[in-house]
Amino acid sequence: MEIQAEKYSYVVEMISELFQIPVAVWEKENLLQSFNCQMPFPNLEMNQQFLSAMGKIIGDAQNPCLFFETEAIFYGIIPLKHENRILIGPFIQNSMPDTKEQSFRTEHGFFSNQPILKKNIWLIAQLLCFVFYVIHQEQLDYRKVPLFTKEGNVLDWQVEHAMESYQLSQSDNERSHTFGRDVESRLLEVVRLGDLEGARKLLAEEMPDVDATGIFANTATKAEEYMTVSMITLITRAAVDGGLNAERAYEIGDVYLQQISRCVSRGENIGLIGYRAIYDMTKAVSDAQNERRGHSFIEDCKGFVETNLRKNITIAEIGPAIGVSRTYLARKFKETEGMTLQEYIVKRKCDHAANMLRFSDYPIALISEYFCFSSPAYFAKCFKATYGLSPKDYRARFHVSDK
Repeated sequence: MEIQAEKYSYVVEMISELFQIPVAVWEKENLLQSFNCQMPFPNLEMNQQFLSAMGKIIGDAQNPCLFFETEAIFYGIIPLKHENRILIGPFIQNSMPDTKEQSFRTEHGFFSNQPILKKNIWLIAQLLCFVFYVIHQEQLDYRKVPLFTKEGNVLDWQVEHAMESYQLSQSDNERSHTFGRDVESRLLEVVRLGDLEGARKLLAEEMPDVDATGIFANTATKAEEYMTVSMITLITRAAVDGGLNAERAYEIGDVYLQQISRCVSRGENIGLIGYRAIYDMTKAVSDAQNERRGHSFIEDCKGFVETNLRKNITIAEIGPAIGVSRTYLARKFKETEGMTLQEYIVKRKCDHAANMLRFSDYPIALISEYFCFSSPAYFAKCFKATYGLSPKDYRARFHVSDK
């Protein structure tokens, strides 16, 4: 009897070679046949029951589909003729604990050194549609590839029917999103403004009861998890809008999401995590805004220097002029600019002196006096430290004559 898989050996080999992924032909008798070393399951006998169960769930699907064996492990499936299919995978969508991966390997008879590739499901969906087109000459939208789990087709439900049931449940239990929406708006505004006092007041109030707001999950614990994760996502974006560095904001958000995951896995309460996240994110925005306001006097200082380059500027007179103490100004300027304020003043005088050396014929001694250097010798010393050349040599090399 002809083995149907052989008809597709070239396609299977090319998929495996080009994309370096495990792929085989899955026959209707739930037998796998591969034509190279990239075999999905090294021990077929251990996986016959799994393949049979997966086949019953998928049924007679005529288009490519994705099957999730677990929340992390999935496969790509392409229908062929005579109820045969191409099987691609398994792949890991998201990282999974070592213990769960080892359990999966043991259950399916994987070799210890056999990798399970991490792939994005929509990239695999695009690959499935491409191969389907090569075989059947029919173009499909990869975004509509069905997603199956052990419970069936994930997308096999009608949104309008689900909405009617949901609205009826909301009405029967006198639930409303209005209170939750109002608190959410206030919360995001507090975080965006870095308003610590507003955050304290908000957290001291009665927060919306998850059960009184809506039905988000089958259990109260899972609903609280969803709400907290959503809230952290929203306040992270609000923090960025409020001026917090995006990388910093998402790092804080990630830390809290990881903490939620750990608490859920240990069966611990996550209620206080959200409260702490609100305050910490608001404080981070407040600190960032204060830092920016604190550094604005640096620009004021620079402006004062530019305006008074022809004077004998001292740090003692700059501080009062811009409303900052002398010691604080000196310390912050060094931290921000990487040089002392006195070094900055000398540098800016030398920069302007360099322009006069290039574009004018004024004597060097006069230029020195013009920018209030104590002597031509001191001017020459400062200029050479800045430009690596004496004023005389600089003019000789870069002077632009107007003649």
